[in-house]
Amino acid sequence: GSAGAGGMAGGGGTEATPPGLWTGSGVGGSAGSFDICFNVNQEGTALTQGTEPGQACQFFAWEVLFTGACVGSFSYKPDIPIVDGSFELVDPGFYDLRGTFDGATASGEVTVIGVETCSAQWEATPSN
Repeated sequence: GSAGAGGMAGGGGTEATPPGLWTGSGVGGSAGSFDICFNVNQEGTALTQGTEPGQACQFFAWEVLFTGACVGSFSYKPDIPIVDGSFELVDPGFYDLRGTFDGATASGEVTVIGVETCSAQWEATPSN
């Protein structure tokens, strides 16, 4: 008889990224402490501008509010694609934002270069 065909490989175990508002914070590095927020679209494929009146990140896809060693905020309006569970927003000399989703947790690093360079690790979870 002839040999049997090999079985098919299983699909990757990727959980859908929960849509809606995510909030979190960071501490350490040169930034001191800060709060972050971002919105994930319904498809889980991009960070997108918020729509809920009065909520954090209402007008932005991503926002960082520094409250420690660094003062001020950094926000970004255009969609930021989520590719293979990760996203990045890089403009050398100005900012470097990277994040990875792991189920209902997201984490990464943010660096904002202004009068001083502010850099720290962050973690966020869905707030809905």
